[in-house]
Amino acid sequence: MNNLSISILTILGSGITSAVVTYLLNSRKEERLFIRQKLEELHLALSRYSTNMASYLFTLRAMEGSIDINEANTLMADRGTTREEKDALPTVERLIGIYFPDLEPQLNAVLTSRNKLANLNRSFQGDYRNGLTSNGPWLEPFRKEFILNENIINKLKHDVATHPIKTTQRKSIIP
Repeated sequence: MNNLSISILTILGSGITSAVVTYLLNSRKEERLFIRQKLEELHLALSRYSTNMASYLFTLRAMEGSIDINEANTLMADRGTTREEKDALPTVERLIGIYFPDLEPQLNAVLTSRNKLANLNRSFQGDYRNGLTSNGPWLEPFRKEFILNENIINKLKHDVATHPIKTTQRKSIIP
């Protein structure tokens, strides 16, 4: 091969290598941006879910006897849960299920705590209908679980905020 052919092959090889490297760098950058956007969406949905869970404060006040259950229900209804708050938990479940399965244990802890709160609330509602209107056996467990629930949500929000933004592992195409 003459020098001209070698020079042309070198230029072509350099151009192709440069194009491949640029493509890989840009695709990783786009993937990192996409993952960051999903993490931001997840954090926002968790914040909305936390706001929605705060409505249990009205139930807690009713359990303590500060207000009656009808007033608590009215306050919850008047609070006006937004569409985003109602959709927050399904959004959290979807994002974690699809993009961040490593966060499922924390999500399961949130759901377990929420179910405990719901069960204690049902117990309170039943006892209330039967005449026990405050300071029943559900009060302290509810109060503790409410605080625990908020702590679990805040821990999950922290884990989302500090989640590493990893891109898909790719095999090197350059030997």
